[in-house]
Amino acid sequence: MVNFIQLNICKKEMLLGQRNNQETQKWTHTQDEILLHNHLNFINSFKIRDDKFYFVLKNEDKYLSVVDFSNFANDSCKFEFYLNQFLVIAEISRVLEKILIDYVFKILKIPVLGLEVFNDNSQVINLNKKYNFSEIKRKVASKKEVQCVELKNENR
Repeated sequence: MVNFIQLNICKKEMLLGQRNNQETQKWTHTQDEILLHNHLNFINSFKIRDDKFYFVLKNEDKYLSVVDFSNFANDSCKFEFYLNQFLVIAEISRVLEKILIDYVFKILKIPVLGLEVFNDNSQVINLNKKYNFSEIKRKVASKKEVQCVELKNENR
């Protein structure tokens, strides 16, 4: 895992391109294209913030995914991740979600992990069911219905 703050400008631009890719963007709360200067300002804000952490997951020279951890409160946190749309690796979503779940529970020692997923993202919903995430509520974001789910360490 590489912290966004440690990335050079070329890598930051590459990740912005992946984030603005329509296949990624359609599953994010912010549906608009993000401009480079806004992206760089956002990353620079992590130098003084402790409420969000963004990382790139990579294997050797291949960037696999972006992951962020946020909303640290009451022994819980939320996470999101999106895959590099230009890589095709069988079962990568399942493997990465398992790694991230283990990271939160074993390394960060946070007992409750939450995430939000658009109701029409059946692939992620089915993946979350495999790991025993429970739906706790629904809401609307970006004019779409969102499932808020959580996984408690003891329910794994």
